[in-house]
Amino acid sequence: MHNSNVHRMTNIHLEIIATNAESCLIANENGATRLEVCSALQVGGLTPALSLIEYAVEYTACDVAALIRVREGSFVYSDEEIKIMCNDIRRSKDKGIKAVVVGALNADGTIDFKALEKFVKAANGIDVAFQRAFDVCTNGDEAIKQLEDAGCTRLLSSGKKMTCVEGIENLRRYASLATSMEIMPGSGLRSSNIHEVFGNEFRSYHTSASELVHAGEHGVMSNEYLRASGKEVKAIADFIFNK
Repeated sequence: MHNSNVHRMTNIHLEIIATNAESCLIANENGATRLEVCSALQVGGLTPALSLIEYAVEYTACDVAALIRVREGSFVYSDEEIKIMCNDIRRSKDKGIKAVVVGALNADGTIDFKALEKFVKAANGIDVAFQRAFDVCTNGDEAIKQLEDAGCTRLLSSGKKMTCVEGIENLRRYASLATSMEIMPGSGLRSSNIHEVFGNEFRSYHTSASELVHAGEHGVMSNEYLRASGKEVKAIADFIFNK
């Protein structure tokens, strides 16, 4: 079932958000090298079903990262919620993923390094990416080294702006401050603006590359859902890998 892809050997990654099997296959077929599997994209992404993780690992040639986020809303979590997320990390790892994507803040808006320590321990050797909780944290540039020291291999960020295009100067600065941790631009990234963000300082690019699908008539519940657009994924992949 695996698709071969000429870009698989590259050290540059195009990471596509996948909330369903369809998106996994579309991303895989159109040049993605990594999937961030999650659910509920409308609220910024939540922990996916284990069966979707299994599917992504088995039926695509992409590296699979799983978002671990127990609920929508703030990134301030109780001990119980952190315990659940650690269990989700361990169970997801058992399915063969290459990375987990996590984030947690303290009530004062600083990064919750105690929670992060637990997440890294639960990940037990696979990559740990810190997600866009960073973009709303009150920590400054010193957080880059602190996240590295805490064991994060990647930081997904918009540069603390609404989109990574607006935050590009901050992202470039983070990349210059990081020694081992990779800075991955994300939020609002499309084929129409990838040229504004692309640069040698980044090895991964993150996007939903999504389109809204209308599945039949409206009844009492919405029949719309988001999925990866093959055309959009391909356009971004063509730009990144053919530079």
